[in-house]
This record gives sequence, C-alpha cells and structure tokens, in this order.
Amino acid sequence: ADNLVQQSLLEQAKEKVEASITLDSDDPESQQMLAYIDAEILRRDFQAYMSNGFQQLAQGNFQDAENAFRSAQTLEPDNDAVSDALDQVEATRESDRSAQILQQARIAEESESWSTARDRYNQLLEEDPNRVEARIALVKVDARLNLENQILQHLENPLRLKEESIWRDAENTLGQAQTIANPGPVLRGQIDQLAEILRKARTPVRLEVVSDGATQVSILGVSDLGQIRSHPLDLNPGIYVVIGKKRGFQDIRQEIVLTGDEARVVVRSEERRVGKEC
Repeated sequence: ADNLVQQSLLEQAKEKVEASITLDSDDPESQQMLAYIDAEILRRDFQAYMSNGFQQLAQGNFQDAENAFRSAQTLEPDNDAVSDALDQVEATRESDRSAQILQQARIAEESESWSTARDRYNQLLEEDPNRVEARIALVKVDARLNLENQILQHLENPLRLKEESIWRDAENTLGQAQTIANPGPVLRGQIDQLAEILRKARTPVRLEVVSDGATQVSILGVSDLGQIRSHPLDLNPGIYVVIGKKRGFQDIRQEIVLTGDEARVVVRSEERRVGKEC
C-alpha cells in the first residue's frame, strides 16, 4: 500500500490497506494509512474538480464550470474557495450575457431594426439601470423608431394625403428624415417612397362623371355639377363621394377611389321610390 501511495495509485493502495484491516482490524498503522489515503483522494478529487471548473470558465462553458465547482463543494462544503469560484461563474456569465445582448442591440441598429434594438437596450437596462451607454443609445433608437412609424403610416395610407393637414404632416416627416446624417438603405428607400407618394398626392387625376342629364350630380366637398351628361374633373388622388338625386327616384351615393389612373363614374338614378310618382 505504501509503494502504491508513492506512485499516486491511491485507489489500489486503499484496496491493500482495507485488505490489511480485514486481517487485523485493530492494527493502528493500517487505520492511519487508510485515513491518510482517504484524505489524499479527497484532496486530489477536490483539486481536479476546481481545476476543471476554472478551465471551463475560461472557455465560456458556464454550466460545465458550475457543475465542476458544485462537485467540489460536495467534497468540501465549507471551503470558501468554492463559494468564491461559484460567485465568479455567475458574475462572468452575467457579464457575457450582457455583452451578447449589447452586441445584438448594435447589430439591430446597423440593420435599422429599431424595434429589436429598443427591446435589447431595454433588456440591458432592466438588468442594470446604470448602464449609461444603453441609456444614451436608447434615446437615438426611440427617435428613429418613432420616425420610421410615422413614415410607414403615410406609406400605408397614401389616399389620406388628400387631406391638407395629413399632407403637411407627411411633408414634415419627410423633412425630418432627410436631415438624418448617413441614413441606411432602409431609410433611404423610405425617403424615396414618401417623396413619390407626396408628389402623386398633388398630381391631379382626370375623373369623368357621366349621367343622364336629368340627375342632379354633386361631389361631396368638391362641387355641385348639376344635371349633366358628361363632365371632366381633375382631382388629387383620394377617396370621393358622388351623389345623384332625381325627383321620384332613389338617391345614388357612390364612393370613388382615385389613385394615379384616370377614372370614369356613371351616375344615373333609375330605381323609383316606392309609393311616389315621377
């Protein structure tokens, strides 16, 4: 057993000592040797777990590092070195997670994914409200996200630009977007689209209103055309309501959507009112 201990073959040495104790359980030398070997095995395993834990930590394998340190803790529950190592794992894991979130936020900024960038920066601030770089970046991100939402609202509802107040708002939004230094490809594309729909919103479209010469025709908010057979109008793109009235007949109400193409609408009252004469 002593020779095996010298060769660091502790498990084989322990077997020999246990065999010796089986022959003579009262032999003090065998008892001392067994206690020594058990202590050496514990020390060896403890050091192996700790060494492995620090190796895993250095490689960024946080769960494997924690598992190794937990195994060491089962051998020496009161060892302060284990507690310190576990604290180091948690601190490093937290720092690494924050670094990953920060990287994701910056990548989202570069790709002009402002909503994702805002979520990532808010996540950082939830974990650490004192992160100055995240708070500063969030101001820019919120501004760009707000601008993008305004642009998209106008791009998705171009016909509303017929209203003067909305057209002015879209024009102001375009002006803000054009002041952005070094805009990315997404914003440049949005600027071009918004400028185009603003141009179209002020480019009249020909609308030909056709009737029977006996129907009173009007376009709400635009003009009373009277009893016409054909009347051309140049109107900005938008949604218009055409009304047709003829005595003894049902009133006609038609909604016309003018985009960028010429349109023709026929307004003729042909359905008589019930219980009324012409």
